[in-house]
Amino acid sequence: MIIGIPVYQGVDLLDVTGPHEVLSWMDDPPPDLRLIAAAPDKPIKTRDGFRFLPTHDFKSTPRLNVLWVPGGNPDALAAMMGGSDPDYMNYLKSTAATADWVCSVCEGALLLAAAGLLDGYQATTHWNFVPCLKEFKKVTVADGNPRFVQDRNRLTGGGISSGLDEALRLVELLRGTLVAQDVQQSLQYYPRPPVDSTIPGSGQEVLLLVEGPAVLIVRLALCGHPDVRCSAPGAMPMPSSDLAGKWTYRSFRNDPMPVDGDPNKALGLFFAEAEFSFEAVSDTTFKGVIDWGSGGLDLSGTIKPGGADTPVAFAIIGLGRPGSQTDGWEYDYNGCVAYKWPAATSQVPALVGSLIRAKPHNGGAAGYTASFIAVKKN
Repeated sequence: MIIGIPVYQGVDLLDVTGPHEVLSWMDDPPPDLRLIAAAPDKPIKTRDGFRFLPTHDFKSTPRLNVLWVPGGNPDALAAMMGGSDPDYMNYLKSTAATADWVCSVCEGALLLAAAGLLDGYQATTHWNFVPCLKEFKKVTVADGNPRFVQDRNRLTGGGISSGLDEALRLVELLRGTLVAQDVQQSLQYYPRPPVDSTIPGSGQEVLLLVEGPAVLIVRLALCGHPDVRCSAPGAMPMPSSDLAGKWTYRSFRNDPMPVDGDPNKALGLFFAEAEFSFEAVSDTTFKGVIDWGSGGLDLSGTIKPGGADTPVAFAIIGLGRPGSQTDGWEYDYNGCVAYKWPAATSQVPALVGSLIRAKPHNGGAAGYTASFIAVKKN
């Protein structure tokens, strides 16, 4: 079985090495894994600067059982899709015609789509490039952001790390579930990331994850449409300017015990009542204060975009005021804008989240947490 990964300058490293590692663990017999390029004696430099040598050229591998197309630097993709490297695109077309499986990971789906190899199929790609894939009207883009999508003999993956899941699925398709489980165990592939986040936006905008607010306007030479800009309004349904104003703040101890109608127990859950006051600094940053009767904190915050399935989220750092009773205090707040019901007639904007005492004070230990709700004042 020949599994070919056509590579190019600027390819994403994990798009190549991740699937290569997973697929190489198949045995009895092992697959013939080939890294294929126009010139096998010329080192390939990945998007992040890693260098490796291909094992074969296009001419020596005219037929494949499995074609695996990786993503890479958008400029490299734009050049190939724009016609400056016809050999690569022609190789995809010729090998896909007889391959048992045609696969891609990340923006590799754009290369397949540009070659017409996803026409009539459902597919996915990196969330950042879903709008680009949608420019190919004969391709059905899967809803949401799945790790991979299988449609007949087409297997397409989401962004970069999705290739690991997708490759494991390919092992299952080629050799069965027991072999795939054995590969999973050999790799100890049971991912539990140490952090938790969500894919930004609704899939209609394209976000560039860099410091500061930025929306990446993709030159859709990448998608064969040089004059089309791949962005849409509404990427931030509630910018920080809409947080401006005053909010009645209440926080509660995280105690699961029911109060059973006892008002004293209910009051015992009460942690604090105060007032948030915010003003926008930029589209994604804001500042303000939280004040209560005997003191307060100065606040600085950032806001992250939301979308159809992702609420607007924010993170706030609250610092005590020098020379006041809160001098040296720090509380951190994370939360989101409460869901807005489409059919609501009298819903008041609200913020919900949790807070943590980041520094000890007045006998209270750092690490104490509580939950809060803040309702906007008219």
